[in-house]
Formats: sequence, C-alpha cells, structure tokens
Amino acid sequence: GLRLMDQAARMGAEAGVKWSREGISWPRVEPRKGQYDWTYYDKLVATARRYGISIYALISSWAPWTKPYTPEGIDDYCRFAAAAAEHYRNEIKHWEVWNEPNIFFWQGPRDMYAELLKKAYAAIKKANPDALVLGCSTAGIDYNFIKRVMDLGAPFDILTIHPYRRTMDDRAFVRDLRKAADLVKLPDGSIRAVWITEMGWATHVPHNTLSQDFAPNSPRRQAELLARSYINAVATGVSPNISWYDFRNDGTCPFYFEHNMGVVMRDFRPKPAYRALATVTRMLKGKRPQEHPDLGTNIVAYRFAADGRREPALLAMWALKEPQTAALPGRSGRIIDLMGTTTSAAVEGGRVMVPLAPERPVFVEIE
Repeated sequence: GLRLMDQAARMGAEAGVKWSREGISWPRVEPRKGQYDWTYYDKLVATARRYGISIYALISSWAPWTKPYTPEGIDDYCRFAAAAAEHYRNEIKHWEVWNEPNIFFWQGPRDMYAELLKKAYAAIKKANPDALVLGCSTAGIDYNFIKRVMDLGAPFDILTIHPYRRTMDDRAFVRDLRKAADLVKLPDGSIRAVWITEMGWATHVPHNTLSQDFAPNSPRRQAELLARSYINAVATGVSPNISWYDFRNDGTCPFYFEHNMGVVMRDFRPKPAYRALATVTRMLKGKRPQEHPDLGTNIVAYRFAADGRREPALLAMWALKEPQTAALPGRSGRIIDLMGTTTSAAVEGGRVMVPLAPERPVFVEIE
C-alpha cells in the first residue's frame, strides 16, 4: 500500500539510499494484450522520486496471454519493455532484462535468454535512446553463462550479478568482482560497470529440521557483512552500485531465511544492519577509492577521498582472523564504528593507533 511504500522510501532515504531495484510486473500492467494500467507503478515511482531515490526497473515475468519462451513470446516481451521505457522515459533510465536466467527463474533454453536480451536491448533503446540496459543478472557470478551470452552477440550496458555466498572471504570477493569486470571489458579495453543488484545475508533462527540455502547470522553479524560487502565492492572501483536483498523482511517466520534478509523488520523496526547501512553511506558519500595502504596480510584497509576537497584522510579497516592494532601516521584520528559512534584514537610517537576486531569494519579519519 501507499503508506508502507512511503515509509520504506522515507527510511531508505534517511539511511542514504539513492537507488532501488523495482520489479515491474508485466501481468499486472498488461493483463490483456494492448491494455495498460500503470497506476500502481506511477505511484511507486512518484514516491521514490519524492525521497530522491532513483529506480532501476526489472522486467522478469510473462503476461498470461503470451506464449513464454517462444519467438512470439519474446516479441511480446520486447513490445512491453519498449512501452515501459517510453512511459517512464523521464523517470527510469535503467532497465534490467530478467532475473537470474542462469537458474530456475528461466524455464526456457538457456541460449534463448541471449535472444531475449538482444531484442529487448534494441526495443528499449528505440523507445528511449538515453536508457541503459542491464544484462545477465546471474545468481552468483556465473562466468560461463555471462561469456556465452556475450558470445551469442547479446549487448548490454551494465553487467548485473548476485554474488551471494555463505561466508565472506574479503579478498576472494574482490578478486571475483575484478574477474567479472575483466570478462565484460568493452572492445576498447575500458571498464564496463558491474552492478550488484542482489546480495545479502539472513538473520533467521537455526532450525534442526530445515535445510536452507542461507546460513543464519546474528543481527550484528549481518550488519558487519553488509558493511564489508559494500566497502569491498566500492573499493574495487568496478561496482559503484550495490543493492542489498532486501530492505524489509519479507515475512515474520523466525526460522525461514527468506523472511529475515531485510535491514528492517517486517514492522519497520531497524536492525543493526540498517544503522550500518546509514553509516557506510554517510562515510563514503562523495568519496572515491584511492591507492589502498598495505598493512599486511591480517588487515583489510581501503583509502577513500573526495575529488577536489581537502578533508581528513578516510580509511575503512578491519582485521581478518585475530585482533590487530594498526599504527597510522598522523597527528590525530577519529574512529567511527558501524553504529555511528565516534571515539578519539590514541596517538603514540606520531602514529594514530587503531584497534581492529576480526571482520568488524570501522572508519578512521586521520589529520
């Protein structure tokens, strides 16, 4: 409903959210061929814009009257995608073609997805030449699927991936993102953007009779994983847009992972992950990754700075397996934890001393 839509957008904006991935249901908009009703999505788009949130839209369904996974069905899909791009030409510039077609969400021949992407790309661009098309949207980072789509000649402006994993190995995650970026480099060798349009960890309660895709995490652990995901991705320089799945819990069952992936509860009570999201967005706003310091194998450290502004040096840091203390050159320093609490760092012999806990990021501002 509109009230819940407004509350979600308001809380998202207050946490620094600037983008939202929204599925546009083809059956809802065009239940009968040629008869469109955009009312619900007009309200959704207006609500997002009111709070300064941009939308990238996903079309990942078939109308009840078409023939899915056939040339005729693909043509109908492309007509709808073009109609959507035209209807929202002033509000939505980014269009994602299907969700996770490398797994069960796509029930047709795998190579047919490339045909859908190729034709949808042309249809969307014809309707709005300024639009950007997001392609592949793989569960995990399916390098073979992505390469096959490219080999079949399907174009896309931005690669989208869903790099879910049971545990976070920071350095392996960064390597995976860079490998994906290398795979989809443009013909001139320049980097094509790689967007993470889903990633997340759940806070469900373990249950001894349920086998689930996601391991349970404490709310605090979820907050730490969110921060590490965002910071690692931004620090690579290839993933400027990351979408957590999802903002609000999908249900109230404490044992089912799918009901517990939000950063707020079903009733909108914030989890620690919501505060961590707000801290990460506030600290990294307007910043770009710089040359990162090498503090050894047991510390992850990234440096960020704003273009053209004189500000204290900003680092995001955490230890890996064991507690560490980083000694950084500087006259003074402030440590900001994921809940936004600020403390002054000790200074010894012209070095700022930063205690680091395993896998628990902090931000450090150094003068």
